[in-house]
Amino acid sequence: MEKAIFEQINGSYAMVLVSNCGVISVDSLCDFSIKLKELQVPVVKLSTRQTLVVVGSEEQLKKVEIMAPEYNFKVGNFGSQVRNVKGCSAGEGLCKRQLDTALNLGIEIENEYFGIQTPHDFKIAVAGCSRGCTDPLCADFGVIAKGKDKYDVYIGGRGSTVKPIHATKIYNNISRENVKNALKYVLDVYIEEGKKKERIFRTINRIGIDKFIDENIKENKKEYIDEEFLAFI
Repeated sequence: MEKAIFEQINGSYAMVLVSNCGVISVDSLCDFSIKLKELQVPVVKLSTRQTLVVVGSEEQLKKVEIMAPEYNFKVGNFGSQVRNVKGCSAGEGLCKRQLDTALNLGIEIENEYFGIQTPHDFKIAVAGCSRGCTDPLCADFGVIAKGKDKYDVYIGGRGSTVKPIHATKIYNNISRENVKNALKYVLDVYIEEGKKKERIFRTINRIGIDKFIDENIKENKKEYIDEEFLAFI
């Protein structure tokens, strides 16, 4: 696995650390901060991908890499792999607008798929309501909770570019178990059909989106409408 450790233009280094969908316990955060201070690490930064970027010398970051697992962090990855999952705050006591505990689903997905080799980098985002705080429509595989154990699934999005692309919905109101089944199916097709360095939206354009849809995954035909979200926008 290619590690997310990069040399900066000023000669320092940056290491990307990952926790489960950005969740960090208070004890881990405090204890880890003390260790970073002891190492005289000059600065850390929270990224838009819910990671912690630690900046320092090459020698400092070697020590950080060794101790990171003790505080429930792992070094992030880059290149043609499944990246860390962006999960919103839809967990117990974290967000009053959640329609289901999407955070737990995101953590389950990350634990199972993080680091798997793919034709291009593969980004996953899970949101607990239609607000989509984790930008699921800009992900290669996006999930939005629509109600209790009801999720919509989108594929083929692309953000962080001058030509962003909204993902296309392929499932409506499916269970969280079927979300995981859908992800496995999409990844299997992408790994089999995708060309080297080909982002999944390009694979979709080349072979068609229907090949990524598993007919065995059944939808709940009753549509859920988030009235509060409609009022919000």
